[in-house]
Amino acid sequence: MESNEWDAVVVGSGPGGLTTAACLGAAGKKVLVLERHDVAGGNTQVFRRHHGDDWYEFDVGVHYVGELGPGQLLNNVFTSLGVGDRLTFSQLDPDGFDTLRFPDFEFRVPASWDEYRDRLFGQFPNERAGIDTAIDVLRGVATESRMIFGGDRPIFDEWAFCPLSDLFERAELSQQCQAVLDHWSMLYAGAPRESAIFMHARLIDHYMGGAFYPRGGGQMLAARLIQVIEACGGEVRTLTPVRRILVENGRATGVELDDGDQIAAPLVVGNADYRRIVTDLVEAEHLSPGTRSWAEQAEMTLGLVCVYVVVSKEIEGPNTNYFLLPDYRTDELHEELEAGSLPDGTLGAYIAMASRKDPGNPELCPPGHTNFQIMTYAPRGYEFWGVEEGPADGGRYRREEAYRNRKREVTERLIDSAEQILGPFRDEIVHVETATTLSHERYIHSSEGTSYGFMIQSERAPSRVVLHGKIWGRDFRRVVRSSRDFGDATAAFVFSEDEHHDLSPEQMMAIAMRGRAVSPVTSYLAVEPGVRPSTIGIVGRGRGGGGSGEGTIGLGNVGLIGKGGGGGSRKRWTLAELMAPGVEACVAAHHPAEGWGLELAVETTSQEIVDVQATGRASRAMTECVVEVAWAVELTWNFDAERLTRALSLP
Repeated sequence: MESNEWDAVVVGSGPGGLTTAACLGAAGKKVLVLERHDVAGGNTQVFRRHHGDDWYEFDVGVHYVGELGPGQLLNNVFTSLGVGDRLTFSQLDPDGFDTLRFPDFEFRVPASWDEYRDRLFGQFPNERAGIDTAIDVLRGVATESRMIFGGDRPIFDEWAFCPLSDLFERAELSQQCQAVLDHWSMLYAGAPRESAIFMHARLIDHYMGGAFYPRGGGQMLAARLIQVIEACGGEVRTLTPVRRILVENGRATGVELDDGDQIAAPLVVGNADYRRIVTDLVEAEHLSPGTRSWAEQAEMTLGLVCVYVVVSKEIEGPNTNYFLLPDYRTDELHEELEAGSLPDGTLGAYIAMASRKDPGNPELCPPGHTNFQIMTYAPRGYEFWGVEEGPADGGRYRREEAYRNRKREVTERLIDSAEQILGPFRDEIVHVETATTLSHERYIHSSEGTSYGFMIQSERAPSRVVLHGKIWGRDFRRVVRSSRDFGDATAAFVFSEDEHHDLSPEQMMAIAMRGRAVSPVTSYLAVEPGVRPSTIGIVGRGRGGGGSGEGTIGLGNVGLIGKGGGGGSRKRWTLAELMAPGVEACVAAHHPAEGWGLELAVETTSQEIVDVQATGRASRAMTECVVEVAWAVELTWNFDAERLTRALSLP
């Protein structure tokens, strides 16, 4: 046990950890900050690259900050810690610190709530009432969120944790106006129907007093905070990973390092990735099951891809950030990314012009050059990058050909996007490199490579639920995401089972209509529980649940995946045929390498799947997807063996 006496240990040296440590130090505490990386500062750090006699400096995560005016939050923090006069900031254009480029118009975001409202009026003159509603709620939630010591908060109480999409719907805004108001979500990576209005409103309010950039880069924030910590008798140690947080009788008592050394302290602050703190650093016996379960199931925000560029020419223009938005999609864009795919066509991009924000900084690039970054959302999951696990868990990626090819592809597409804003510059590039979600996970150890942590969701039912337990004695884990198709399938499934006896006739009709258990021609509801009614009058295949019924009369046997028996000729379905649509979906989602193959052993009774075993050449994600497809198959009438193991080779 280390002999030094510490009043507090902070695990992680991101801006939150350093600020906490500095405040504790200013309050008289002796604080030790432990950082696993070789540079302190988390996402406030910078990195440098040399090309002969030239060198370039790039900011990792600080692009602009707000609330630096007199009496505002960050100004108060820096001033109270005694470093306010040692941090200088340059202000982005107050008449348009963000410039949004849409297919049909350009919108410049001013640093004022009133001017922001007026500019929305000018762009959408026929939507004044809806804009008033939206701005009043957003501004009201932001203002009332600061009333933490009491007082009535009517707007906050009604709206703060509703999804942003509810506000858009209440205001009856056009899709174009919604897209303008939603541009802020790029700064926290949330879709309107999932994101709490509180998060969106506070972020807008953060910049309504002005947007600023620290001269010298984000590293200056970390440097000044470390000076405070050290001046108060504290210490910041890098290359010092923590293995676990020590707990006795329900209280933290210190930490144990990777080398086995233990450091005692009556207060431990976790500034590392929240999920990793709960699941890796604190033993399960010291946490409530709910706390651990929440951390395991928490929805991480999407990560980012960032291309760092220096060109050998000066690109003139206002001190503004650019957002290229090739269409007006909001939730739909996130659905595509959540499914593991980048959109086709022009990629949306956020372009941060470092040379304009900090023009007097000689470290950025030589005179006559321009330093900037191009960012976009990354699709969810490691599969997009051609790997099975992330570097924090030991996965290797940097020399993998699939990863390098994907990285090269995304880089080229983002350069194409940036040239639509900045004009041609490809031939003047003197340095370019790309950081992916895997890069971010490697350096920051964030779950899934996210840049913004877990999502601040609305109080509505979650769009994603992780189910885990045992089926037939075997462990399973399945992620279920809500969607219209899932709702249709579930409604059909519930109606076809004996689960509706407590429902009123009106509730039964609603479920049956949702699951297409009612003929849209006759609106006739089956009178016998579990029997689907006639669909005479519907031409072709009748879709139900995610499977399909063949013939002109659809009776029963419609599953979440599989084929309905139908009322026409009774086809003898094979297991391969029943699984085919699901396997095709897995291929589309996970892009298995050429030559992939799986051997399945599927044990069935006459009514259901009872066991699935898979071996072969496929990624873990692809294998799990195919196994889930097999488990979800609804067997047809011809599976009449009491118990049988069936072999299946894919593809």
